[in-house]
Amino acid sequence: GSICCFCCISTLKTNLGWRMKVDVLGVVNLAGTPIPIVYVAAAVAALILLLGIFLLSRKSAVRDTVLFVGPAASGKTVIFHKLRDGAVVDTVTSMIENTGRFVPRGSVSSKAYQFVDVPGHERVRAKMQARLAAPNVRRVVCVVDAATVASSPRESAEVLYDVLVSRTLQRNRTPVLVVCHKSDSSSDRDSVSDTETVQKILE
Repeated sequence: GSICCFCCISTLKTNLGWRMKVDVLGVVNLAGTPIPIVYVAAAVAALILLLGIFLLSRKSAVRDTVLFVGPAASGKTVIFHKLRDGAVVDTVTSMIENTGRFVPRGSVSSKAYQFVDVPGHERVRAKMQARLAAPNVRRVVCVVDAATVASSPRESAEVLYDVLVSRTLQRNRTPVLVVCHKSDSSSDRDSVSDTETVQKILE
């Protein structure tokens, strides 16, 4: 096939002994046939377009989402409403996400974040895993019920395991906060610290 080239000299001599006439900034192929400049412009435009698409596809997503994950009835929704509205509300177990973009109550910053209260029911565990794999996650808050985790740690352990083995979170080094909710109402509060509660989950 032909090979295109740009040149700023008037004459090009090759080691084969033949001469090829080129104009300044002209374009020719090896046969010496001029190539219309419109074709060159179209090729350059296509190259720029492909380069732009490639760069945009590699651009990292804006990491502004905070996820609340945890077993059902662990207190995720209560914390979500407390941060958004500043009030404690009565909640019921649901398999529907609560989402909202807002500045958390009591925050020293005026920056708003996207908060997602992910349902903890086992039937929608795949939805939580999909959320954890999203590239826009900034923080993960894993909520456990301190009043019951000592007696039934399985569900909390499964959720925390999914969080810790998430390749996306590991790759982005996403911070994970474990919140021992209802710890003030736990009957074991005097004998079991929050740190020991987390250790029990990990074991």
